[in-house]
Amino acid sequence: MRYGFHSLWEFYKSPKGKKLYRYVMGSVITTIVSFAVLTLIYGVFKWWGAVTSTVIANVIATIPAYYLNRSWTWGKYGRSDVLREITPFWVLSIIGILASIGTAALAAHIGRAEHFDHLVDVVVVNAANLTAYGVLFIGKYLVFNHLFRLNGAPRPLDDESAPSEDVEQSLPRLSLEIPEFVAGTSNLLTEPLYSISMDPVAPTEVAS
Repeated sequence: MRYGFHSLWEFYKSPKGKKLYRYVMGSVITTIVSFAVLTLIYGVFKWWGAVTSTVIANVIATIPAYYLNRSWTWGKYGRSDVLREITPFWVLSIIGILASIGTAALAAHIGRAEHFDHLVDVVVVNAANLTAYGVLFIGKYLVFNHLFRLNGAPRPLDDESAPSEDVEQSLPRLSLEIPEFVAGTSNLLTEPLYSISMDPVAPTEVAS
């Protein structure tokens, strides 16, 4: 048991372990946002039905999910690439939303058939939404890992921030060499650059 915990702790301290932990925690935060929105608009205010409320809740939760996965989990900052990052992310999210639509419709059908109370119906719809999300959990991680790692260099995680020896060796080294003509300028301080003759000049005879 102790050896297993030690191995798990060592994996957590590794870059892959930290990435997986942040992905899980980001998914937990996204799930909480989705559950909160779904409970409010379907359970409390009853604005829409189970399917429509599930779609709205997942769309709202997708926005923080993108930034949590891109910036916190994979350490990428700066402007997002619309074609290589945003579009594939939303395509995958739409697949998840479609799956949640199916589970929400099934949950609503069961609730009507069994004549559940509204509170029980809300719990069943949330459970159906969680089931659809859990089915795509691992698949999303693999796709996001491929998506955010290919496009641009991610920011290193924690202890990876120090430059490696290969990077240090690839940096240009500056060396200052004093040219010979500069080294010989000390002689110029003691020797005149030019000389002025002070010999008297014979006067020119003027013709009378």
